[in-house]
Amino acid sequence: MEKVQAKLFKAITDEEWNEMEQSKLFTLGNYSKGSIIFHYGEIINTIGIVIEGSVNIERVDIEGRRTILSNIPALSVFGESYALTHSRLMVDATASQNNTTILFINVDVLESKKSTAWSNKLKGALLSAALQKNIVLSNRIFCTTPKTIREKVETYLSFEAIKQNSYSFFIPFNREELADYLSVDRSALSKELGKMEREGLIEFRKNHFKLLSFSNI
Repeated sequence: MEKVQAKLFKAITDEEWNEMEQSKLFTLGNYSKGSIIFHYGEIINTIGIVIEGSVNIERVDIEGRRTILSNIPALSVFGESYALTHSRLMVDATASQNNTTILFINVDVLESKKSTAWSNKLKGALLSAALQKNIVLSNRIFCTTPKTIREKVETYLSFEAIKQNSYSFFIPFNREELADYLSVDRSALSKELGKMEREGLIEFRKNHFKLLSFSNI
């Protein structure tokens, strides 16, 4: 397998990559949209890297209501905090696209290779990834804190425009997923988006948005 060009492996040399493969550190999995990769309540010993597609991190309450906490795009990591601390999962990790391919890192193998240069590099990169996740979760809190749907939408779209450095961008959610992420009713969200478009604030088609007149940017 060729070296995966993810940020997590940036410091890993080709020779070290070969050593990682030979140590049986990696396995691959392929998932259809909606398939659960990691289940709420389980203890995992693998860390996921999205090779193709994307993954939603979701919380499901006792009545089956789903809330999307974050979206993990291609070449990004998920499950690292739970796997490294051997903590029971408090979320589901679900494939959000068909043909989602995941590279799994076996934590037991990683911990058994403490003296190798690549294991130290990889652990440092995983710590950095975990800290970045804190920022992502903080951004979601900012998006769900406002009282009105419009304020939530404005905050979310502002963050996406800044993150993607463009007023025209794609978001990783369909309408139902965006409603879950913002913790609002889907019909009410669609109605508010329609109002914002009629008022000349935004243009959108499916998951592509363009900001036209936005006070938060």
